[in-house]
Amino acid sequence: MPNSSASTGAARLSAPLASPAAARLHDQVAAGYRSDSGIIARKNRQVLESLARRWPAQPAAAEKPPLRIADLGVGDGALLGLLHEGLQRPLQLSGLDISPAMLRLAGARVPMTAVLGPAEQAAALLPQHSFDLLLSHYILAYVPLSALLEQAKQLLAPGGVLSLVSSTHEGAEPLREQYEQRLRGSWHPLRRWLARAIEQALASSSVPERFELLRAELEAAGLCLLERQTLRDPLVFRSRQEAFDFIVTEGWGASVLGHFPRLPLRCNRALVAAALAQCQYPMSWVHSTELLLIGRAPAA
Repeated sequence: MPNSSASTGAARLSAPLASPAAARLHDQVAAGYRSDSGIIARKNRQVLESLARRWPAQPAAAEKPPLRIADLGVGDGALLGLLHEGLQRPLQLSGLDISPAMLRLAGARVPMTAVLGPAEQAAALLPQHSFDLLLSHYILAYVPLSALLEQAKQLLAPGGVLSLVSSTHEGAEPLREQYEQRLRGSWHPLRRWLARAIEQALASSSVPERFELLRAELEAAGLCLLERQTLRDPLVFRSRQEAFDFIVTEGWGASVLGHFPRLPLRCNRALVAAALAQCQYPMSWVHSTELLLIGRAPAA
């Protein structure tokens, strides 16, 4: 097992934090968030295999500095824990999140420096040009891609790599069909209102429609794609409760829950439940995930 030279520390606050409503939302998600199983666990294993090829095992006696890793959106720390166990070399770990509850989960799982704050301001909270590897997984629902890439350019050391993982909307056609038929095209004013709320929440997200749009933004930011894998996970919601558990309890739809920050969370949850009650079950679709390793584009 590798040794980590970082210890779990108090959060360092040197930039404004995310809104209290966003922090409360993700604190609530932390109660049911488990990234050591399901889609996220499969993604984590693929990421570990890719990173192990890039940074192979290092003999214990090797006098080399630790690999410096920061996770921008550490969640419950399952990915850092897997890298801590699986990358056979010394690691120095930092985990950033807007949720104190998530940071507590991550700190209990793996030795790391805990940093409380939003990924959009990571370069003000973490030492710049100091990381060999940045992890940014499944946060584009909350963080604009352009802002994230700018933070990465400020944080990566020379030769450093950004591991960016994002869902896309590819494979979600059955969900769109249900939305169009049962909400957007409905005669009922509440259903049409729910449709508008969903549209607004999706419009505020940076989750790409498809991979090509994501790649174009990388190139515009002066970055290049080093490696790409695509995971496709067929899913079936047999009931409204299964859909609700996926979207709310497991946190996949947290950005939708946070769309009306002035409403109590229980009201947002009730709105999601109301929208899901309009759907027809069983509902089958494919969850598509892009796993990307990104570096700086070579000088012309």
